Amino acid sequence: MRFPSRLLCLGILLVTTANGSSEACSTDDDCSLNGLCTAGQCQCAEPWGGPDCQILQRGKPPSKAFAGVYGYSPNVSSWGGNVVTDPVTGHHHLFVTEIAGGCGLSSWGSHSRIAHAVSTSNVSGPYTRAGVAVPHQSHNPQALQYSPTQWLIFHIFPGSNSSIGPCPTPAPPSPPPAALCSKLNPVPGFDCHPGECGGDTPGPAPNCGHYLAWVTLNCTFNDPTCSRAAAAACAAHPECVSFSVSTAQDGKTQLFSAGNASLRHNPAWSTYVRTGAPFAHTEDALHNHMGISVWGFTARDTVGASGGSSIHTATSPDGPFSPLQTDYPSCNNPSPWKMKNGTLVVACTWRIITAPKPEGPWTELAPITISPTTRKGVSAAWEDPFLWQDERGHWHILSHTYTREGAGPLNSISGHLFSRDLIHWSVAPLEPYGNVVQYADGTNQTFSTMERPKLYFNTEGVPTHLTNGVSPVYPCDTCIVGDSPPGGGCCWCKVTPGEDYTYTLMQPLGGS
Repeated sequence: MRFPSRLLCLGILLVTTANGSSEACSTDDDCSLNGLCTAGQCQCAEPWGGPDCQILQRGKPPSKAFAGVYGYSPNVSSWGGNVVTDPVTGHHHLFVTEIAGGCGLSSWGSHSRIAHAVSTSNVSGPYTRAGVAVPHQSHNPQALQYSPTQWLIFHIFPGSNSSIGPCPTPAPPSPPPAALCSKLNPVPGFDCHPGECGGDTPGPAPNCGHYLAWVTLNCTFNDPTCSRAAAAACAAHPECVSFSVSTAQDGKTQLFSAGNASLRHNPAWSTYVRTGAPFAHTEDALHNHMGISVWGFTARDTVGASGGSSIHTATSPDGPFSPLQTDYPSCNNPSPWKMKNGTLVVACTWRIITAPKPEGPWTELAPITISPTTRKGVSAAWEDPFLWQDERGHWHILSHTYTREGAGPLNSISGHLFSRDLIHWSVAPLEPYGNVVQYADGTNQTFSTMERPKLYFNTEGVPTHLTNGVSPVYPCDTCIVGDSPPGGGCCWCKVTPGEDYTYTLMQPLGGS
């Protein structure tokens, strides 16, 4: 773990202390185990910085096309992967999820395979596709070199080379749930439209639109009087002609003006329109996929875990890779790390398993307890662990995190866990990175979601690059709502049919 000659956190600690969010450090844990607590202040290890060494400092890729190491051009949907370097040839090998058959990521559960791409010049690429490393159905690879003659790819799904069918056809839209309006008291002078929300331009609520205000109410959706409270909020605004309430945004209402808006199909919402107001009761075709079978993905990657995750092995990163016969247990989204003594430690979602060698025997070490799970002050889900051990022996996990708040400041992207013993884990309060990527050509890009985080380490053990599966759709106003209860937010743009083109992005680290 390399430390700079100056105290990176000195100025920032003064700022955060003034905000009341941080105090001078007492131990290295106060520096997120990403630095040393020296004379009461955090000295952050590269590439970490910011308050309490919580921020993964990112450099600027040359351009969008250059950062899109796989799937950007030529165009094919992919969803993250990791790079390993052959110490003999110096070639860099990218193992990446590829969606076969020209399908989008909404077909990840049925059309995934692991592709192999090579860069002979630089870890940042460009990468040239070399072939398929693990056949269908396989997903979310993480490769490592275990010994000079053994390379491993951990992944979900068995990679049994089953046949690949055509891309699935989206299911027809679900009918509006009339029960939503029936739960609420009628409001004189307003007509209630179940399963609809209003809009003509993006607003803060998923799939709604042109808005005046976002108001918190002293009631819940299950309270029949909540409609009257929302109506009172509308009456207080002279331009309000409509308001929406939702199971996805309990205790809130969104107020709308007339504009040139129309109602849109959205099962999570009911909209009250002032009688005679110029709202057209029509459905936006972009939202007619609300009933797609993506609801079957509520459990996310546990689909893969139910069939048993796999390990494939080869004597060279060029393959061929074959299944490794072992007592390896079911492990959702595995992230392996090889310790210096050869022990393999794997983070699953959410537990730790270990083995003295790839062939086993594999044993359960401990669950991974995440507390608190909130991000940015709201409820969040954690997934896609990436595990590593730093040069001082401390353990870390990068994770994708997501809220159900839609576009805006509450759209969560990432989380960082740290531990001294693999048993007791602490949560860094700040996100290590967000969803805005800056490029050296002066442009920037906001992604709806950045998932499957994986780091590349140089020979000194310093993280130098971050890869993610990314969805370039933003601001998420045309994305379906996912998860149960409804309200998946920007995380679900990646599986919205017609907008489910995704690719694999790589960013340099260290602020360069």
